[in-house]
Amino acid sequence: MMKKFSNITGQKVTEEPKKEVKQFNEEELFKLKLLSLMDSFLTVRMYGPVDNHQRAGLIKISGKELVVEAILDLLTEKSSKEQTKLLESLKNEVGNWEFIDSKIDFINREKALFKSRKRFNTLLENYENESLIEKVQLDINKITKQRTLRDYIQLTQESKLDNDIKSNLVKIYTDRLNQLD
Repeated sequence: MMKKFSNITGQKVTEEPKKEVKQFNEEELFKLKLLSLMDSFLTVRMYGPVDNHQRAGLIKISGKELVVEAILDLLTEKSSKEQTKLLESLKNEVGNWEFIDSKIDFINREKALFKSRKRFNTLLENYENESLIEKVQLDINKITKQRTLRDYIQLTQESKLDNDIKSNLVKIYTDRLNQLD
């Protein structure tokens, strides 16, 4: 019996099955630990009468992910400001100012703004595939900042949407960005 089992799976009987270990980067690990802390310390207290429906699990704490994202944004913003200061101080010592300026621009462009991310996530939560595209097409002319459009393009590409939806949204945002140029 064991011989059959090992022939089917391709594993040696004496070997442990191979387990896939998911690698986390520091930001994801920090986010998971922060969410765990929030789960262990945040509670819901209700004062006054409570009916059967509320005790059955309709109450939850929402917005934990947004708080974590805001904290991460604060930390990365502080980090990027420190990196920018360091690079600015190097300008006096290094003769290649253009390279340093390009690095500073890269640091400042690297992450989407928190407000853009929050609005984009709200869009994803409120609208599904086809209705999302229709909503974006209706409201695209309201966006007047190029930075916001670039953030939306980046967030769309990073999202878990279908590739067709992603390409449609990126095209809509890119067309609007070209109009503003």
